Amino acid sequence: MKGKMVGLLFIILGLVVGWTALAQSNTGSISGKVVDQKGNPIPGATVVVSSPALQGTKGTATGKDGNFLIPYLPPSSDYTVTVSAEGFNKVVLSKVQVQLNSTTNQNISLESGKSVVTVTAHPPAVSLKDTKVSTNLTSQELSLLPLGRGYQNTLFLAPTAINAGAGGNPGVAGSTADENVWIINGINTTDVVTGTFGTNLNYNFVREVEVNTGGLPAEYSSSTGGLFNVLTKSGSNEFHGEAFAYYTNQNFSAKGIPV
Repeated sequence: MKGKMVGLLFIILGLVVGWTALAQSNTGSISGKVVDQKGNPIPGATVVVSSPALQGTKGTATGKDGNFLIPYLPPSSDYTVTVSAEGFNKVVLSKVQVQLNSTTNQNISLESGKSVVTVTAHPPAVSLKDTKVSTNLTSQELSLLPLGRGYQNTLFLAPTAINAGAGGNPGVAGSTADENVWIINGINTTDVVTGTFGTNLNYNFVREVEVNTGGLPAEYSSSTGGLFNVLTKSGSNEFHGEAFAYYTNQNFSAKGIPV
């Protein structure tokens, strides 16, 4: 009986760890510290985030050291962060960017009073808990670049990722094309036989791409190349859509000149 209980405990622990890893690979976080005008931490301050990409709002309260962390946020460039505390003014940060699998850090200072201060912020998105080397490419950036129709064409924009002559499978930092890990929406899609990407994807469906070229987490120790993390588009609180078409006729074809 004791052995069965221990086994059940390990299964539950594995499910929790697996779900946490899945959520982290599909989302980003906002963290920071709330202080007063003298730099002293404000415990119990309320921090609420909202975005068209987020269903509803998410919030938390600062700890005794004034720090806060709001994890599992869908990547977006238009988050609004509202910070308030009893006896202090309210600060609203707009245009805050959250990138895939990264943490946006923002320190916020409150002053005594009841006024509302609105700040248009573009804090850097940095990872505070690891030493990975990564490049994030958003759908807005991809739409402005002359690229092919497969998301693999975007991967060569990252440093040290080069064309390895293997049909869209790049080599990273001297590695071969079959030493990478491919993840789409948290699911490992790496071909188990060839070690190359197992699923093709039109980049119009891509919301953000994270290209990791160094310092990979321990759970990806099987990779001696790069880790390619892709998040596809999903619903939001805004109505939007996208359409594209192809057209060609004889006027777009080159005509040979008789010799």
